[in-house]
Amino acid sequence: LRGLIGPGTQLSAYNELKRTAVAYGAENNAVITHVACALASAVVSVLAVNPVDVVRTRLYNQPKGAEWYTSGLDAARQLVANEGALAFYKGSLTHWMRLGP
Repeated sequence: LRGLIGPGTQLSAYNELKRTAVAYGAENNAVITHVACALASAVVSVLAVNPVDVVRTRLYNQPKGAEWYTSGLDAARQLVANEGALAFYKGSLTHWMRLGP
């Protein structure tokens, strides 16, 4: 799932961002156009993938034999209930730093 969400959102976001930038007057093959669209598309990818990563990490890090979470949906529900929706974006800056620059 993660392998589809990340590249899928980043590639489609890059294409749409570049198309929009060119429509607003940016040069199609200018380096700045490519860099700006790549950095912005990395933000879109992180916004889509980070919640999956956070839930997956919670599931993987529960002690062996512990029943903290019964499923990914249960982990997501508990995360929202106990920490709020922004908890899905813990570590997102680091994630973007790996994808963006």
